[in-house]
Amino acid sequence: MNQGVVSSPISLNIPIYVVGPTTLTQRLVSVGVNQSLISP
Repeated sequence: MNQGVVSSPISLNIPIYVVGPTTLTQRLVSVGVNQSLISP
């Protein structure tokens, strides 16, 4: 898995379905993904 750092916020307007640990969701939020777009 790529552990790279994203320097600019990600602007997505589509829902993101996460299959995996909650740490993955937290990582997406930390790089700028809107939490309201993330569905477990």
